[in-house]
Amino acid sequence: MTTPVSSLFGPRELFGRSYHQGIDYATPIGSPIYNNKELRVVYAGEQRGFGNVVRAVDNQGTEYIFGHLDSIPTGTKSGARLPSGSLIAHTGNSGDSTGAHLHYEVRRGGKSVDPLTTIDPTTGKPYENNATFEPGGSSLRNSTAKKDPNYKAQGKDTAPVPSLDGSGRRNAEADQRTRGLNVAPELKGEPPVMTRSSPRTVVPRINPLLKLGDK
Repeated sequence: MTTPVSSLFGPRELFGRSYHQGIDYATPIGSPIYNNKELRVVYAGEQRGFGNVVRAVDNQGTEYIFGHLDSIPTGTKSGARLPSGSLIAHTGNSGDSTGAHLHYEVRRGGKSVDPLTTIDPTTGKPYENNATFEPGGSSLRNSTAKKDPNYKAQGKDTAPVPSLDGSGRRNAEADQRTRGLNVAPELKGEPPVMTRSSPRTVVPRINPLLKLGDK
């Protein structure tokens, strides 16, 4: 069995952004995610755009991002080392998301790369193979994402309306205050550039040559 890819790496128009920096996998909420390579967690919590997110690095410094999660287990915390085969988190629909899925992103040298085609030099396989939805699975696509029957969804399936400043741009500080986010300022994900416009008012044009009563 396989898990479908719902959005590929590369150009994509969604949430005001024109480029998708990772891979999306359509999953039921509550599907477990495991690593196939030892990772060290650098951040686990909420982040604008990603919702609940885990960010981790391997021994080569390559960063892995798991976004839109439903929940993060207590063992997945900043500084924790996750041996191969560890439970990273459960998939969800948190943050700026149009449906339940996993956003999987790989950053090498600070730059996002396509996990499906970019080879991990330490394994000789694509970076997609470094995570799986099943214990012992070979990759995310070649494993079945299914809800853990013993898992209870946490209910974080929607994102609050973002705060906007007077210019219509997203106000990050106000957004964090209203949502109470624990966001590390140096962590930049893929928060959308969102704008809000007022209804357009149409003013009728008057022909100055016409006198009152003329048609």
